[in-house]
Amino acid sequence: MPYKITGRVVDEFGYPLQQAVIIKETPILGIISSADVIADGNGNFTMQTLSDNSIISIISNFYVTRNFTAKTVPAEIRLITDPRLTITGKATKKEVDNNWMWLAGFATLAVVLVAVKKGKPAPAQKQLGKPAVKPKNVIV
Repeated sequence: MPYKITGRVVDEFGYPLQQAVIIKETPILGIISSADVIADGNGNFTMQTLSDNSIISIISNFYVTRNFTAKTVPAEIRLITDPRLTITGKATKKEVDNNWMWLAGFATLAVVLVAVKKGKPAPAQKQLGKPAVKPKNVIV
């Protein structure tokens, strides 16, 4: 004899969970009917099972799955957030080591100073396709 089940799926704060999937399994036959019923926008659902001993599973993304026998399904099924998937909002800031930037800057400055001291143009002064201009000696 078919057994009718009606209920409402809500989250831990009492807000309706729409699109929660209700699956039934008939233990005598070992048959699993997947996605028999999907809760509506208010979390409400209605379904029928073959017996009052059928196992009912309520599944929704990011929530812990609940299982009941058809005769023990409460009118309001409260799903709690899966603790393994909870976002805590904690973040750690990674310290950035900028010493290599300072080192690269000093190395470039040293190359330019050595080039100017020897009377050669610095690498930044070279232009493609044109001969390098020799810096003039300036007396201050």
